[in-house]
This record gives sequence, structure tokens and C-alpha cells, in this order.
Amino acid sequence: MSKKITILFTVSIIIIVGVVVWNFRGLKPASPSVEKKLITFAEGALTSPCFPITSAIVEVWNTYLPDIAATSELAPGRLVDNLKAIEEGKYNFRWTMGSLAFYSYNGVKIEELKGKPMESLRTIGAFWNHEVHIIAKADSPINDISELKGKEIKVAVAAEKKWIAITAKEILGTYGIPGDKIEIVLVPLAEIAESLKTGDADIGIFACSVECKQALILKKKTGLKFLSLSQDIIQKLEEKYAYYVTSLIPKNTYPGQSEDVRGIAIKGTIVCGKDMDSDLVYRLTKTIFAHLNEVKAATPVAKDMSLEGAVKGIAIPLHPGAERYYSELGLISK
Repeated sequence: MSKKITILFTVSIIIIVGVVVWNFRGLKPASPSVEKKLITFAEGALTSPCFPITSAIVEVWNTYLPDIAATSELAPGRLVDNLKAIEEGKYNFRWTMGSLAFYSYNGVKIEELKGKPMESLRTIGAFWNHEVHIIAKADSPINDISELKGKEIKVAVAAEKKWIAITAKEILGTYGIPGDKIEIVLVPLAEIAESLKTGDADIGIFACSVECKQALILKKKTGLKFLSLSQDIIQKLEEKYAYYVTSLIPKNTYPGQSEDVRGIAIKGTIVCGKDMDSDLVYRLTKTIFAHLNEVKAATPVAKDMSLEGAVKGIAIPLHPGAERYYSELGLISK
């Protein structure tokens, strides 16, 4: 009996060892984890109308591109400095207005940029509208900008975006009003309407999405009128300046605005450096549009984003990766 038990015990040990050895030999080495590529998208402030769009784009990249680790990083300070940081490779992406991208790329119009072009800046597309608002007091005798020709005029511009003074001069210049007839009055955006009512300015000009928080300030104001641009002026502006697109502010967007306001908009543009990997930029751009509804759901500011609109209002070169994507869809021709 003892001998049988010994034999059974020995056989059991052999079987157990065999199973362990077999299982060990059958084990597959663990799959190496995917090495993720870090993508940084710089953002100026949590209160920026761009922030929810940035967050949505970053989430889409992280969700649908397993090899990407994208982050939204706060980059406080002047936008011009942030664009320089893009050129230097500190960040991969940054929002800017199409006009400012043009000024920075070419080193023109803004004093600190003159003669210092950021020629390595590229864009992956133009995404949402900053509608250019032109306002006056409701009881102002000004009903059409053409009536200002030959006069000395004061234009209130938001100090937060003082480069819109350039936009103001480009619009008025297209009407034949020279720069030496224009005095720019820099005031906080919240005080533009008040400057008109006190007579410190004749008209106010600023640019923002009608859905953003800045527009809410104006939506609380009364006693204002909105000036449209004539169709021929809109056409001339679009022909001369690549960063302007036709826009329409629907009636009743603001108090007392009983008619649609025709004008121009400047697109919110995503910029990057020219040395980013072309295949990577292609995939990132494609993923945004493959999941555009998720991005648009993040904020009303993004409601007008579209694939077709992404190639309009661009004033600097497209990154080759983005260019490849748009050309495959027939939206542009190389």
C-alpha cells in the first residue's frame, strides 16, 4: 500500500511539473506598451473662448489615437510670445487669429514684429469666426461708414486685442479713409459702448464670436447700432487680405439689432511649426474632422466649424500634413 502511494505521489509530481513547464513554455512575452507621442496645445487662459474647443480637440486625439498623449497647457502672456514659442518648438499648437498669424509670419504691421518674420509658422486650418463688429450710438448721425470719408474720426478698439486697430484701419482704408484721419482710442472691451455714449469715440470696432463671453458684454448694452459693410467693400477686403471672410450677424443677436449685419470675420486659426512630422500632422488634422461633431458639442463658439470652412481665411502656408489631407478631399489643389 505504501508502495502504491509512493508511485501515485511520484506520478502526481511529474504531472504537476509537466503542466507548469508546459504552461511556462506556452506563455507569450508581454506586448510592449505603445510609446505615446506627446502633443502640447498651448492656451492663453481658462476664460478664453478657445479653451473648450482646445479641450475637445485634445480629448478627441487622446480617445481615437492610441499613440498620442495630448495635453492642453496654459501659456499666459502675450500671444506674440506664444507664437514665438511655437516657432522654437516649446509647444506644438496654438490658436491665433488669421490676421495675427499673417502679421507674425511676414513680420509686418505690428511694431515688435517688423523685420522679424516667423517664417517657420504653419497652419492646419482656420476653424471658427471672430466676427468684426462695427458699432455706433443708436442716435449717432453715422449710418454708413462711407459717410466718414474726409472726416477726422475716433475709433474705440479693445485694449485686450489692440492689433484690431490694424483691422480698423484696413476696413476704413478700403473706404478711402487714410490712417492720418483715424485716431485709435484703446479702452477695455467692456467700456467700448460707454466711450461711444460719452463722445470719446465715434465708432467702435472689435472682433469676437457672437457666442463667446466677450459678446455677452455687448448683449447687455442698449442704445447702440450696428453698421454693415457694403458688398463691394467686403469683396475688396477679401481680395486684398486673405485672412478676411464674409460673415453675417443675424438680426436680434444684440438688443435693438433689428436687421442682419453684413461684414467680415477673422478666422480662429491653429498654428504649428513647419518641422512637425508630416504624417503626424496629417493624422491629427484628419482626426479632428472625423470627430468634428464631438468638438462642436463642446461650445456654441464652435458651431460654425466645418471641413469646407477650414481652408478659408488662411493667410500663411498650410503644414504639408494638413495640405495632404485637404488635397485628398479635393478642397485644395497643390
